[in-house]
Amino acid sequence: MCMHIYIQNTHTIESISAENIKVHRGCSEQVNYSAEMASNDYEWKNAFKKNRVMIVKGLANPVEVADQLYRMNIFTEDMRDEITQTSETEPKTRLILDTLDRRGQKGVAALHRAFLDTKNTYLAEGLSPYVRAVEKIENMTEPKEWPPKIEENSTMMDDHVIKIMDKKSPWYIHEYGKEDVYKIQNDYRGKVFVINNVDFDGQLLHREASNKDADNLTKLFTELHFTVIHKTDLTAQEMLSFLRSEAKELVKEDRAECVILIIMSHGVGTKVYGVDCLPVEIKALTDCFSTANCQVLQGKPRLVFVQACRSVEAASIEKTLHLVQSGKQVEMECIVKIDKPIKQVFWEMNKAGAKYRITEAVNQDKYSLQSSKIVQTLIIKKVVESDQGKYRCLVKHDEKVFSASNFTELKLDVKDGARDVIDSVPSVQETENCVLPTSTFPDHPSADFLIAYATPEGTIAWLNEDVGSWFMSAIVWTFKYHAHKEELHHLLIRVNRLVGKDGNFKKKEMTVAEVKSNLRKKFFFFPGIHNDPPELF
Repeated sequence: MCMHIYIQNTHTIESISAENIKVHRGCSEQVNYSAEMASNDYEWKNAFKKNRVMIVKGLANPVEVADQLYRMNIFTEDMRDEITQTSETEPKTRLILDTLDRRGQKGVAALHRAFLDTKNTYLAEGLSPYVRAVEKIENMTEPKEWPPKIEENSTMMDDHVIKIMDKKSPWYIHEYGKEDVYKIQNDYRGKVFVINNVDFDGQLLHREASNKDADNLTKLFTELHFTVIHKTDLTAQEMLSFLRSEAKELVKEDRAECVILIIMSHGVGTKVYGVDCLPVEIKALTDCFSTANCQVLQGKPRLVFVQACRSVEAASIEKTLHLVQSGKQVEMECIVKIDKPIKQVFWEMNKAGAKYRITEAVNQDKYSLQSSKIVQTLIIKKVVESDQGKYRCLVKHDEKVFSASNFTELKLDVKDGARDVIDSVPSVQETENCVLPTSTFPDHPSADFLIAYATPEGTIAWLNEDVGSWFMSAIVWTFKYHAHKEELHHLLIRVNRLVGKDGNFKKKEMTVAEVKSNLRKKFFFFPGIHNDPPELF
């Protein structure tokens, strides 16, 4: 059984173990040499608290120590002079500790080194466990290479999100008012929707490593006070249906402070793929949470994180809807943007789930395929009702490599007589969502959105089989250790530094993330704070 003795002075309450007492210079103050502390005691401030009596009673040359701390730029000249001008040894030492307490965790290692440099070896030994603990945290916040090694990543995943424990901490009380910061304060922050597409039909590769990201992100955002809703292997249409349904639920609940959407899939350009290998515009997915479609989110932050390649589309059809009068002819143009030889071109019709292949040899009285330098054209003659459906172009480059375009839809114009038509037909997705460029709602539809992509448009993203994707792993790593003290944009700068870390250059694998922000306030996660509004609110 261990009895603790508390000694009050003007600076702090000093706690020691009665089993580890050493009387120094005949004084009744006790010195704590205990090295048997619980691991959670090795928080950096405890280095000064737990060892205070030992240092105060054991340090005979505080001026030399203060000089060393000045040389290390831990102390300013004024700080050193104040200590030097203090009359007695023990008050000098107390002033050193009180000053270091305000200088942050870097002061622990600095004092340890100053003790070694001034021959106070046994005092340095008392600080060494804390130095190691601080170094461990510092190392975890900036891994040695990216993507991290399995062992290093596993250690990080065992750690919890750092939370705000002290409401008077400068990380908690900010110098700006409520008009500058989004209101994030309740135990229920909102929802995180994770779409994780792994197993694909057709030509697209499976993405098993993405399951690691899904698990890690779920743990992260649960600790950040969000409810996580996780969906795996959705088709293009199922992605839209899922998010539309969830947007309606948000309207019913009307209590979310924030919404986060995470999409992990194959992608190209501005689109991501469903597991049916059909693309859907990212904007169509994010529009589900626009103010026009989810009014309760007006003025609230909506964060979107996309893990997908964004390379230039190899084949694309710009006009996604063709309205044709019965008996007339229609031309569908597919633009091929890939520097590979074209071995064969054919078109595919999808009607009520059934697929039909259209080649040069199929019904030449009905169909005609034409090719120019980059344009592949399908001409359908004398359009009738049975021609209605979705069409896409498939380009064969060799036995294993195909480029598939997006689908375009052919519909009959059922109105009789001449009429005026709009010059640019809305996309199918805009028509289905009833989202047009103008809105009667008194807010811009893109306001309060932040979209972070794993890679800039036109380039590929990287997925590591051992630890998950570069981008999502960097988000987990960064938010876990820094969300308690940094604003979202600053967090994403850290993410970008990891994703583009120099070590990848040696492997000839490099990218950077890309952020597009329409946020109108600063965003802090405030981990650990709930049901007790911050002072700025």
